[in-house]
Amino acid sequence: MNLDAWILMNKTLLNSLWDIAKGGSPPPDLRLLTDGVRGFWKDSGTNEVVNVLGTQEEIDAFNATYGADIAVIYAWDQGPGFDNLVAYQTDPQGVLDLMKDHPNGDPATFENPNWGHVFLGQAERIFAGEFSDEFTQEFL
Repeated sequence: MNLDAWILMNKTLLNSLWDIAKGGSPPPDLRLLTDGVRGFWKDSGTNEVVNVLGTQEEIDAFNATYGADIAVIYAWDQGPGFDNLVAYQTDPQGVLDLMKDHPNGDPATFENPNWGHVFLGQAERIFAGEFSDEFTQEFL
């Protein structure tokens, strides 16, 4: 099962890993970043969001190696939607805090979130997937 994950991690380390991951033959521990997307979510000081798609095992391995530089990981099931994963639970306020402002400049709110999303070279679109009632109720 693939998870769509937002990894909020140290920008300096991410810059270094990014160059390696995107540079031809990345080592196995950076495979998770090869199709990752960054630069779309709010800047968070010294940390930045990288959006990846991978198995829980791949995310676990990345977290085990680089966890000291990871602030948080939020992940969603790529199937019917499942936000309360044991390892990477979502925090609605934390997710909201990372959303960009709307194109008109209004900040994302629970009443009006900005689920704009890009992944794997696609154009910006509405966030992929569905979410359980437990998660989406926070955004109604």
